[in-house]
Amino acid sequence: MNVESDLTDTIRSIPGFDRLDDAAAAAIASAASLSSFSEEEIAYREDDTGNDVYYLISGLMESRMRMPGRSRQLEEGFITLKSGDIFGETSFLDGGRRESSVVARERSLALRLDGTALRSVCDGLPPLAAIVYRTLGRSLAVRYRDASLELRNSWGMY
Repeated sequence: MNVESDLTDTIRSIPGFDRLDDAAAAAIASAASLSSFSEEEIAYREDDTGNDVYYLISGLMESRMRMPGRSRQLEEGFITLKSGDIFGETSFLDGGRRESSVVARERSLALRLDGTALRSVCDGLPPLAAIVYRTLGRSLAVRYRDASLELRNSWGMY
């Protein structure tokens, strides 16, 4: 096995990318690299302008956000990311700033898709773009529904 085939295999392990043919998986792999994070290492910070997308291969990471009325330095964790989760897709999809920071809770390994390179791949291959955008949109929808359920449940506590 080599790095390129490892990246392609990892890409195919992402739900939504599991049926990609060799050429499509290789096209996405051209925008991919592996990123290792030690405990408390930051993948990106709230308000950053980056557009990279991550797929968590192993470990736990936490999405943290500054809370209104609290110290600007204090961030609170609100979503735990586990193996199989995609994160960073919102900034890729809308071009906006990061809405939270993502920090490793333990040693973690992620597939990083360079947002600019991935967008270029998508621009050149519209059928693949449809798969990429659908996959990222579904990931975002699942996270939104989970957050909505969490909010609904927390209101019952008061």
